[in-house]
Amino acid sequence: MSNFDPYTSRRPSITFLSYNEKPSFSLGCAHELFTNNIANVANWYDSDVQLWTSCISNASAKQRLFERDSVLISDAILPLCVEEQPLLELIIDLYQSGKRLIAFGTGIDLLAKTGLLDGKTVATDPRYIDEQLEQYPAVNFNAEMLFSGEDNIYCAPSSVAALKLGIHLISLDFDQVTATKVAKILSVPAIQLKNPPKLTKSSNAKGIKRLLLAMEWAEKNLSKIDSLDQLANKAFMSRRSFDRQFRASFNQSPKEWLTAKRLSLAISYLEGGELCIEEIAGVSGFGSAVNFRNNFRNNMGISPTEYRSTFSSQMVKSA
Repeated sequence: MSNFDPYTSRRPSITFLSYNEKPSFSLGCAHELFTNNIANVANWYDSDVQLWTSCISNASAKQRLFERDSVLISDAILPLCVEEQPLLELIIDLYQSGKRLIAFGTGIDLLAKTGLLDGKTVATDPRYIDEQLEQYPAVNFNAEMLFSGEDNIYCAPSSVAALKLGIHLISLDFDQVTATKVAKILSVPAIQLKNPPKLTKSSNAKGIKRLLLAMEWAEKNLSKIDSLDQLANKAFMSRRSFDRQFRASFNQSPKEWLTAKRLSLAISYLEGGELCIEEIAGVSGFGSAVNFRNNFRNNMGISPTEYRSTFSSQMVKSA
């Protein structure tokens, strides 16, 4: 679940809650993912760091948290904060106000102390699962999961999992192409997601249903689409009306949307490693290998072959 509509001009906002001013590895992961804009994307995250003590004692700092889209809890020094009931109550209030909560490392334990994880399946480090199950019996800790996400609460127990969870959230907040760019730079395989299209706040309900039906058909038939006229026909619109209503509803052109869907499908095949480049070009709807390579390089900054050599399933299994 995403709190942010990526097709508006507003930047998604996130605050990192930190125990102290000393940098931790999980806090470094958070900065790399959500602050540094390593993929050079427009309207990237508006991020900042708040100390727990400041958020409890400073009214303006506390209020700022409620103005953010997401709050990320980095590694916690739990023996020193077990009596911090005001902090636990603040986290509960943030969740109840609709904020997305993210926990890295031992920040998961802090979330568990609030009771917000009770009844949920939560990813955890296998080294600590026995202790956590004893301390928080109402939480279904799972050491086999890379990361978890349920009811707008996301948890990643380790640094690698934190990076992959961050890429997952970037895909939700922006799109799969952006997430894959970040994954490439961080040398972390991107996780493929099937997200529904996100409407702009200015969307007109008239014609939206027909657009969505056409888009649903397109996702299932990428290899059969020769031109955007086919999508316009599926939406029972003229090409001019289709283009206009699509851009008004999603703030992008039909061609941009279709290319992103084809790239997302192609990426899944590249990571699977089962089809050759020519076959991937065909099943994803790019037609020729040349057209596929040009589109892939223009959007991803590398060739399909280079991407496959980095993110093939063989590499993932050996990681």
